[in-house]
Amino acid sequence: MLPSRTLLMVAACLLLVLPVAAQEATELPPEPVTYAFSWPVAAPDAAAIDAAYACFLDSFPAERYPESLGIDELEAAFAPETACDWAVLAVAVAQRAGDGDMPEIGKTAFATAVGENPALAFRLPLLIPYYGALPLVEPPFADQPLVTVNIHYGWAGMGEAVSYTLLINNGDDQPTVSGKLTLGSGMVFSATPETPEGPRDSEITGSVTVEQVQSLGAALTDLMPIGQQFSWEPCWDTYPDWVVTLTFADGATITMQTNGSNIIRVGGPWQVNIDGQDYMQYSSAFVLALLDMTDALELPLGQPMASGCLVGADIMRDAYPRGQ
Repeated sequence: MLPSRTLLMVAACLLLVLPVAAQEATELPPEPVTYAFSWPVAAPDAAAIDAAYACFLDSFPAERYPESLGIDELEAAFAPETACDWAVLAVAVAQRAGDGDMPEIGKTAFATAVGENPALAFRLPLLIPYYGALPLVEPPFADQPLVTVNIHYGWAGMGEAVSYTLLINNGDDQPTVSGKLTLGSGMVFSATPETPEGPRDSEITGSVTVEQVQSLGAALTDLMPIGQQFSWEPCWDTYPDWVVTLTFADGATITMQTNGSNIIRVGGPWQVNIDGQDYMQYSSAFVLALLDMTDALELPLGQPMASGCLVGADIMRDAYPRGQ
């Protein structure tokens, strides 16, 4: 099985590993999370989208911030004023930080830029270093228990196809689990209830805890507005797809889905429509919580014998198409 907590994003030879180190039993309880933004973040208007396209994040950082400058010298060298200026500063900090921890000045610059213009978050020079780098947006259903979870997963590629349908009821009391797992040589490209059955079916057994179910609702963080949902498939020979429907105690229902996107090895980025607005999750919080639950049920992921990725263009053209 592929490492269920490994995120593959290939751009400038960058490999990101999801931050899921186990807590020591002696650690103190975590402090409350402070998010950069309250829910919801308003969608940018047409002028802001145009401004995000016009922000030259490939050239401005080098023009404004010579390589000789250290991170602590950047802001004084070119004081940011506009959202684009803050985005350029965030990119310059990320370039100097490399694979190390993102400095606070970078997080502040990024949050300021996307706070003024959320469309900038989808420019690739910002997306790669700042995806999951800070608690961005508080979850929308923090005060509502999750009662039902319906999961459809499908994987196809260079290897044995995998699909399953899983239903969890009574998630806020005594969760019950039912579903079917299918393993076979056929190609499965879409996680839908109509996914064709393979040659080996088995009933899903096991149990999950209330805490595991509720963690899915708590993991609906970092939802940034987009102009439309999209499929981002820069990788080949591995094609995961997820559709996860969540129903809360007040009757609210949302569907988190990957739309066949595979830049995250296990599937993603994740997208959702809430109250008529599309969002993309700007972290792997949801899939990490989901994998904790599916791992408990010993459900497999697709196992490609080989795969590769080539990431180049911004996803701005997908998230906010020109002329929308």
